[in-house]
Amino acid sequence: MFKITNAQLIEMAAVDAGLDPYAEYCTKGVYAAAGYKVRAGEKPVLTLELWCPRQSKDSAQGELLSSEPAQENSGSSSTNLFFQFKTCNLFCRHQVVDAEEAALEKEAKKMAKAQEKQFKRAVMAQGGIAPSQDYESLPSWCKRKNGLAIDVAVSEIAQQGYPVNNADELYVLLAM
Repeated sequence: MFKITNAQLIEMAAVDAGLDPYAEYCTKGVYAAAGYKVRAGEKPVLTLELWCPRQSKDSAQGELLSSEPAQENSGSSSTNLFFQFKTCNLFCRHQVVDAEEAALEKEAKKMAKAQEKQFKRAVMAQGGIAPSQDYESLPSWCKRKNGLAIDVAVSEIAQQGYPVNNADELYVLLAM
């Protein structure tokens, strides 16, 4: 009797899909156990049914079946292990990143967002920026009818520790 392995199933599916049959294809769980994380928004390159181990359960009691009840009490467990097909989503190595790097990137984005929020609060604490002819396309969050002129706001924002020397530099920060 011919038995086909998961590796052979993956190789055949990869060839059928026009992919490299010898590339590394793994599930999210396998990559997670290896310390990797699938990038957000990545779609699986292969979806196919693979052999997965299962333990049979007694449907009435929800406990594992055993051929001899005495063995359960003695500490050695004899369970009915069988294999069945399960649909698996497989990803390539280029679709994953190191979990630690992903956490660092997430933290960096969080810090940048907090700094942006702090800058916006600093601008609004000064009363916002009054629209002018030279800087018509200011973001709507900072425009205020009774706000400071952008030239005056430069010194106020610089006093709070932001690196602005002139109106153009402040405008660049506002537009970000």
